[in-house]
Amino acid sequence: MMTMGSLFDGIGGFPLAARRNGITTLWASEIEPFPIRVTKLHFPEMVHLGDVTKLDGAKLPPVDIICGGSPCQDLSVAGARAGLAGSRSGLFMEQIRIIREMRDADKKRGRTGLAVRPRFGCWENVLGAFSSAEGKDFQAVLQAFIGVEEPQAHTAGPPSGRWEPAGAILGIRSSLAWATWDAQYFGVPQRRRRVFLVADFAGYSPIQILFEQGRLFGDTAESGAERKSPAASAEGGPGTPGGGIFAFHINQREETIDLGGVAGALMATTNMQMQTFVASGVYSETKSTADGKGPGVLCLNDQGGERMGCTYDQTATLRSQTRGHEPLIFEPADPPRLIRRLTPLECERLQGFPDGWTEIPGASDSARYRALGNSVAIPCVEYLFRRVAYFLGKEAPFR
Repeated sequence: MMTMGSLFDGIGGFPLAARRNGITTLWASEIEPFPIRVTKLHFPEMVHLGDVTKLDGAKLPPVDIICGGSPCQDLSVAGARAGLAGSRSGLFMEQIRIIREMRDADKKRGRTGLAVRPRFGCWENVLGAFSSAEGKDFQAVLQAFIGVEEPQAHTAGPPSGRWEPAGAILGIRSSLAWATWDAQYFGVPQRRRRVFLVADFAGYSPIQILFEQGRLFGDTAESGAERKSPAASAEGGPGTPGGGIFAFHINQREETIDLGGVAGALMATTNMQMQTFVASGVYSETKSTADGKGPGVLCLNDQGGERMGCTYDQTATLRSQTRGHEPLIFEPADPPRLIRRLTPLECERLQGFPDGWTEIPGASDSARYRALGNSVAIPCVEYLFRRVAYFLGKEAPFR
């Protein structure tokens, strides 16, 4: 059995994607009451461990994978940019500590090589991680992961001073790779660009996991009954139209999935001013092109640093927040163009969750919006775990 531990678990996005690929999540760490209620409903067998700072990796049930999307607020270009020194994003180092403690304990038990757990570490975060602290924070992230097995290694910053959207580091006995993926190319109608990092503490598989598309990995999922259909790009991998593994830039092509357009990034935030909308909900700053179909520009930045716009068939940045504004969708009307609230169900679909995933007894819409905005795009993580599971399954005799 392939196993996983989920840190900063939220509403169980990582465990859901893992389960679809035959990976069982044994335990999770989360402190927010509403997300815990959601995951207890969907993963009754998963043990909840609470505050990540209180965990001892040496005493946790060993797992093959430890994943986490550590809080991104201090790395986001929309935030105060406190970086890894911030109280929230700095929790990333707890993930590294737990990985190191678990591996050290496994070695003391006599396990060696591929058998030492966890074999893999997975991390997801906003694109602001590349530029936080002038790039030094992402350098620290890479240093921390590669230093689990190779503390003598030194990770240098990029010669250009700017981190590329994708890359890899090969150590003597371990490796890591990172890539920038956009959720819209995985079959959900949302522009959501995130950094995905995979560390292999006993090999060089991350390059194949994130970059290799010359062949398909075996389908390790135990059952496909839980989802009605796979992500649009699950078989061939992510990419821009015409091929290629990364979506580095916003693409304005039209989509025809669920909402009829590609949404901006769905987010959670606690302080945003909707300056471009009037009280009636009518869009007030439309700038028309020759055909009269936009784009209207929202002067707001998303967590990845993109300036987002509204076209006739696309919404601007979707945000979930707690101060009076629900996520909005830009709907064409002639005239005028109107704004309406997105429903929690639509937000679940934007992130790739099953319908009703957060619809638990007593759940408020605001709690659902916030939790979904803080979560991951399921098809991206599902694609990642499919490839990680391939390597774990292939080397099962050594585990």
